[in-house]
Amino acid sequence: MIMRVLKWLLIGGVVLVGLCSAWVMFVLYMSRGACVVLPNGYLLGYAMIIPSNAYASDDMILRDPAGKIIVRTDYDILLERVPGKPNQVKVISRGGKMEMDGSVMMPLVWNESAFGHDRRKWNEPRGEAPGSLSIFYTSFWDVYLALLPSPNIKKVSCGTPWFDWGE
Repeated sequence: MIMRVLKWLLIGGVVLVGLCSAWVMFVLYMSRGACVVLPNGYLLGYAMIIPSNAYASDDMILRDPAGKIIVRTDYDILLERVPGKPNQVKVISRGGKMEMDGSVMMPLVWNESAFGHDRRKWNEPRGEAPGSLSIFYTSFWDVYLALLPSPNIKKVSCGTPWFDWGE
C-alpha cells in the first residue's frame, strides 16, 4: 500500500516538474521571441532565447523585411536627425545606415525619464555646430525595450532560435 502511494507521489512530482518546466519555457519564449517592426519594415529582436552568457549584454538582431539578418550586435548605435526632414531619423550601426520615420518610434525612445535633463524634443535642431545632427548614442537593446510595450508598434514572431548556433 505504501509503495503504491509513493509510486503515485513520484509520478505526480515528475508530472508537476514537467508542467512547471514547460510553463517556464513558454513564458521565456513569449518574452524573448517577439520582434518589433521598425517604421521602415525592419525587424528588431533578440539573437537567441537563452543567452550564452548571462553576464554579458544581450545580442540583438536586425533583420530586413524578408527576414535576412543585417546585423547582430550588442554595440552602440547612433541616432541622427536627417537634414531637411524633421520627422526622419537615421540609425547608424555596424550594419550600415538606414533612414526611417521617427514620428512614432522616437518619442518612445527619447523619453523624459531617461533624458529628463534635456527638455528639447528629439527632432529639434541644435544649431550648425559639427555633430548637431546627432540625437544620442544608444543600443538596439534599449530601442527594443522602449518599443516593445507600446501598442502603436507592431510585434511579430521572427523565429528567434533557442540557442546560438552561429547563424
